[in-house]
Amino acid sequence: MTHLETLRMEILKLTDNELREIIEQAIAEHKKRRFERSRNSAMLLTKARKARFIGRGSSRLPHAAEGTILKINQRSVCVDFGQYGNRWRVDASFLAPIV
Repeated sequence: MTHLETLRMEILKLTDNELREIIEQAIAEHKKRRFERSRNSAMLLTKARKARFIGRGSSRLPHAAEGTILKINQRSVCVDFGQYGNRWRVDASFLAPIV
């Protein structure tokens, strides 16, 4: 039996309150890791430099769109993507600096 299967079996044995507590801890850990990833990505970006959108494309902002960084916040980066609408607030983990 693999470690993952053992973990699944243990989860099925939990009470409702124990399961709720585990889920809350897992969500908190996920948010913490996502914030750290975003913060580390933001540290690579510099105001007034070019950046490329590396997130999944959408009808409004396609993958690999390039823009100029206007402002860097803790959680997001304001980028001017020009033809795709003036300013977009994007999570820093969806941007890559253009060298």
